[in-house]
Amino acid sequence: MTSLTIKTMKLHKFIEPLEWANYNLRKDLEEYIKERKEKKIEKFAPLETYYWQCYLEDFVRDRLYVGIYLWKSKLDGIFPYCYMAFNKGLPYVSDERKIGKKSKIYKMFNTVYPTASGPLPTLEWEALKEGIDDYRILALLESVGVPKEKIDQLIKKFHFIGKPGKTLNTDGITPKNFINFGKDAIKLLREYSHNG
Repeated sequence: MTSLTIKTMKLHKFIEPLEWANYNLRKDLEEYIKERKEKKIEKFAPLETYYWQCYLEDFVRDRLYVGIYLWKSKLDGIFPYCYMAFNKGLPYVSDERKIGKKSKIYKMFNTVYPTASGPLPTLEWEALKEGIDDYRILALLESVGVPKEKIDQLIKKFHFIGKPGKTLNTDGITPKNFINFGKDAIKLLREYSHNG
């Protein structure tokens, strides 16, 4: 599986239609999501996912991409890189890599590590799990009839949502944002689950 850019999808006509498009999280994906919501463009493929480098150890970003961002995007799923891969050396040895203009010590490209008794999860793995729980909470709220406007208000506190062309900025998002998200979701669930 390789990732695609929206620009690539718009410029090329494929001999056979794609069954699955896995997009790079870039500015043009935000624009595509907006065009889809405004019904200006059709889906490029029946299954659409997006990918990012989850091994870069940004737990807030990883949680948001898996849960709230996926919910808001209305794409079909995620394809984070990567579950387990060894760039060089042993899986438990960190190395220095240059990303952009900065060098930083990174652990191997793993969200889990191999052990004799099975995979050992990392903090990224836990962030991904928390994001899945956030998505499930939003789906539950929708299923009990919470109006879309109330759900949008609940996730509006995560300021990166709904700003086409902006990269994900997690500055100022703290564990308290997620705690309040959970508390407010419980209030909505109580309010609307008793109405049915």
